Amino acid sequence: MGVGKDAFLNLLCTAKTPQEVFDKLGDDYKLGYHKAARIAKIRTKSEIWAVTDLDDEIIKMAMMKPYKDIQSAMNDAIKTIKARGKQPKIIIMPSGNLTIPFIKKE
Repeated sequence: MGVGKDAFLNLLCTAKTPQEVFDKLGDDYKLGYHKAARIAKIRTKSEIWAVTDLDDEIIKMAMMKPYKDIQSAMNDAIKTIKARGKQPKIIIMPSGNLTIPFIKKE
């Protein structure tokens, strides 16, 4: 299992902060940097938790929290959200990469 073209992962792993990703984007643009920019933008406001069989150290260098299974990630997410005094809500998207979610606020 891999990450596709590794230019974006290399960029993420060589930056220490999301801002550093943005700073490096203009230096020598390569295909895949748009994914690094999107991840960096998300990281300015949110955590990213990755369930993957990739090496934990690579995931950490890419500014994500690694998990080996969905249940562990879900348990930690629920605990984290409750610790912040909020009620967890879960959306399961089996074909997430083929889905554009739309959340209607009531």
